[in-house]
Amino acid sequence: MNREQIRKDIAAWKENQTYWEGELEESRKYGNVGQRETAEEMIRFSQQRIDELERSLVRRLA
Repeated sequence: MNREQIRKDIAAWKENQTYWEGELEESRKYGNVGQRETAEEMIRFSQQRIDELERSLVRRLA
């Protein structure tokens, strides 16, 4: 994967994370525990992918 593709993937995962952060806020507002748990899990997963991709990008830039 080239640097430009990695940057695009990072942007996509950040957008995904932002979506789930919105879902988390909504679940808290309405007390939906199932939705909250899903949103929290997806936020963690998104952050893991972002971290992995950022490490990959740093290795390619080095």
